Amino acid sequence: MVRVVAALLVLTMLTGCGRVRESNFNPFNWFGGGRDNGNAAQQVEGEVNPLIPRSRESIFRRNEDNDHYTGRLVAAVTAVRIDQRQGGILLQADGRTVRQGAYDVRLVLRPDTAGTPTHVYELKAQQPTNRGLGAEATRNVTAGLALTTQDLLGVNSIEIVAEGNSRAVRP
Repeated sequence: MVRVVAALLVLTMLTGCGRVRESNFNPFNWFGGGRDNGNAAQQVEGEVNPLIPRSRESIFRRNEDNDHYTGRLVAAVTAVRIDQRQGGILLQADGRTVRQGAYDVRLVLRPDTAGTPTHVYELKAQQPTNRGLGAEATRNVTAGLALTTQDLLGVNSIEIVAEGNSRAVRP
C-alpha cells in the first residue's frame, strides 16, 4: 500500500514538471536564467560604455595618473626605508605635514631625474588648509612605492624631497 501511494505521488509530481519549469516555484527561474531577450542594445563604434573600465585596474595596484595629481609637498621627511623584495625593492618614506588631516600621500618621481643615476621623489599629500595644527602624531604620513629591478637599472641613489628637507638612500 505504501509503495502504491509513493508511486502515485511520484507520478503526480512528474506530470507537473512541465508547468513548474516555467513557474516561479522553480529556483532556476529566480534570477532570470540566461535567456536572450533579443532587445540588447548594440555597441556603436566609438561609443564609451561606462561600465567597462578603460584600463585594467587591480585591487593591489591602482593606476596612478601623476600628471593630474594636485598634492603639495609635505613639510619634512622624517625617515626613509628600503625593504628588499623579490624582483625589486619597497621604498617607504615617512613625513610630517604642517596641518593634520592630510590624505592621498604619494611618492612622485620628478620627470627630469628619470634617466639619471639619482632618482628624486617628491613626498606629496592632499592637505586641507582649513584644519588645525594638531599634535605632532596626528600630522605624520607614510607613503610607499614598489620599484622593480628594471626601474632601478643605473640608479645609484634615491632622494626623497619635502618642503623643508630631503633624505637620500642607496638601493
